[in-house]
Amino acid sequence: MKKTLAIAITAIVSIGAYKLDLFNIPKYKNEVVQAQAMAENKTPTISSKETKEDSKIFKSTIKIPIISGLKDGSSEKKLNELIVKDIEGFKNKVKSIAEEDNAKGILRNNYEVIIDYKEHYNKNNLISFTISYYSYTGGAHGNTTKKSYNIDIKTSEMASLWDLFSPDEEYEKIINDQIRETISNNPDEYYPEITNYFKGILPDQPFFIEDGFLVVYFGQYEIAPYSSGFKEFKIPFSSFKKGVNLKLNLKKDSPKIYSYVVTEKEVGYKGDIRIPQLNKLKDEKIQKELNEMFQNHGKEFGEKLKKDGMEYVVESKKLGFPLINYAADTNYKVHTLTSKLLSLTVVYNSYTGGAHGNYNVIPYNYDLITGKEIALNHLFKEGFDYKKAINEEIKKQIEVLNKDNHLIQGFESISEKQPFYIEGDNLVIYFQPYEIAPYAMGTPAFKIPFSSFGNNFVPVF
Repeated sequence: MKKTLAIAITAIVSIGAYKLDLFNIPKYKNEVVQAQAMAENKTPTISSKETKEDSKIFKSTIKIPIISGLKDGSSEKKLNELIVKDIEGFKNKVKSIAEEDNAKGILRNNYEVIIDYKEHYNKNNLISFTISYYSYTGGAHGNTTKKSYNIDIKTSEMASLWDLFSPDEEYEKIINDQIRETISNNPDEYYPEITNYFKGILPDQPFFIEDGFLVVYFGQYEIAPYSSGFKEFKIPFSSFKKGVNLKLNLKKDSPKIYSYVVTEKEVGYKGDIRIPQLNKLKDEKIQKELNEMFQNHGKEFGEKLKKDGMEYVVESKKLGFPLINYAADTNYKVHTLTSKLLSLTVVYNSYTGGAHGNYNVIPYNYDLITGKEIALNHLFKEGFDYKKAINEEIKKQIEVLNKDNHLIQGFESISEKQPFYIEGDNLVIYFQPYEIAPYAMGTPAFKIPFSSFGNNFVPVF
């Protein structure tokens, strides 16, 4: 029985985590001085610092982007330091491998690093650029990775994909549909399993901006063979009903979320677990506890399906039944993320045979100052009959929906532990599949503005 396990981490950069001082690196001192001087003019630009190294065992050609003109000089300096630290770290790692392999006598060709950047967009309060990292350490060819930077000019904060859209914009569906269409039209360029089923972009999918387009991309080998290179998908801004917000005003030192992805495949089981991980919380203890909780929930879900799948393999062989690969699949959606509040949902999808799988959508609403979970009753003044108010609003919305041939039936009242999330200035109450509607309707959700509750609503976040 062959088993493969791959773990991929897509990290959101934390620009405040490093203390590297460029003034202590002589070859960068002049560039930083120039950058700080240009910043006084408040005109964002990216200048280039080029370095080269060539020895008997290693060579490098590097272009370092140096940003100037951001409105927060201190954050700008940290960002430039972070970029340099990242580039220097990459180069030194490959150089160290060359030295080790040379000492072992197994180095046949010079190992090499090439680092370059490309500016894609620079206006409307946003700078968008990518840095490509190429390394050759033997073999038929080298490998390249790419990192994107989408920076709010006012605050120097890194923008996430969801920062660009209105809360009620179904941007993920729009992007996924266009990617699926492209894959369907060019199936030979992609792995067969991707052609058959593209799960969708990550919540923190890498992207950059070009004039009139959002460009999401995937790394080498991620969804296509090496020969296909980086797969980029250009989504026109016009595809989104409410447009793309490029005039950002992100709050300084706001928390971020990145994806920790665990994929596993063997006879009897296939797992694709996407786990949200918080970064840049002010309280590191709360951050650690929440991240461990998300990891444990994802791990437990996958291990349960894997155990059941392995047991089914054994039994099916005994009884002569056809083999079925059980599957564990999770994804998450961020609804609100501020320094005070996290509201997200995780879809836990399982397949154990039959026409389709089954799933539940689990809410995670947490006060990021205290680390405590927010229950529905916490959002209202004591003594206020919030259930009655919510029930009345849901019944009104159901009546409207059913006029359009929806099949929502059997709703009487929300429960004590009713799932909900917070999105924009709205409380969203939702129900699991089959609970009040057929499976085909998914998870019926009812958006209720906070203003509907008057002064009985308590913004605990």
